[in-house]
Amino acid sequence: MPDNSLNTGKGRLFQERAAKILGEYLGVKFKLDVAIEIGQPVKSHRFDLVSEDGTYVGECKNYCWTETGNMPSAKMAFLNEAVFYLSHLPGHAKRFIAMRADRHLKRKETLASYYVRTYHHLLSGIDIYELDIDQGVVSKLGILKDKPENAFELVPNSVSKVAGQTGCRPAILAAAHSLLAAGNPDFSPMDIVAELKRTGSPFKESTIRTHVVSRMCANAPHHHGTTFNDLERLRSGRYRLKA
Repeated sequence: MPDNSLNTGKGRLFQERAAKILGEYLGVKFKLDVAIEIGQPVKSHRFDLVSEDGTYVGECKNYCWTETGNMPSAKMAFLNEAVFYLSHLPGHAKRFIAMRADRHLKRKETLASYYVRTYHHLLSGIDIYELDIDQGVVSKLGILKDKPENAFELVPNSVSKVAGQTGCRPAILAAAHSLLAAGNPDFSPMDIVAELKRTGSPFKESTIRTHVVSRMCANAPHHHGTTFNDLERLRSGRYRLKA
């Protein structure tokens, strides 16, 4: 598992990849480390990502669960600090934090999902984008609030996308990430079918099932000329994204 140290090189690499993937997702081009004056009295602060037209302003956080699956408390404080700076931007800016899609075997949610669920009360006007850099998947996370008081369900509040890719495989990856963000780390082929139907996917059920159980499954028998190591079979009828 990647460490949670403040490694400047790793943080910069995540920032650069986030600029590319999120830029494709949002349809903009990002500049890195742009100084903007905020607050009163005015003080300059460098934001990680700013679109060329100034519409989008965000921070990047390449954080993960601790090695034992615990919440990295210091990193939560840094995230809240980023929220503080973003909250002082001019009203026209679309503010966001880009977080790495980090999973742990002991957790049923990603770290980004945990953060949104725990600190949603601080995030008014600030979007959280979860990025799987390796797969190029972007999910915009949010809270479903039509629940009893103090009970919240985390859901992607926009369709997950695989930046720059089309076809059944990236659609399935996006669906798997959506299920993960909603607290479902493993799934059946029919769960993927249902999620893709919900988002208006044109792919046939048989095509989706074949991709999940065979073509995209790392530990399935190879019956196709081209296969991918995207998923792994846990037990009969249950799969998950391959770590």
